[in-house]
Amino acid sequence: MVLTHPFHCPTRVVEGHDYDEAVTELLGSRSWALITSHGWLARGAADDLMRCGSEPAAILSDVLPNPKISAIIELV
Repeated sequence: MVLTHPFHCPTRVVEGHDYDEAVTELLGSRSWALITSHGWLARGAADDLMRCGSEPAAILSDVLPNPKISAIIELV
């Protein structure tokens, strides 16, 4: 598979902050989507994120572990 657009995946490491404080700062009032597995949702981790920020615009939970880019594109 060849990507037709440049792929950009910025990474930001946050340390030295309380989890709730860091997530609140990162999400703020931005629109965001949660892309995860069923297991992560079942463990309540999504609830932690939503408690700290706004509701996600979408939740995609049919993601297999370590997905290939083609699998993510299919979900979109």
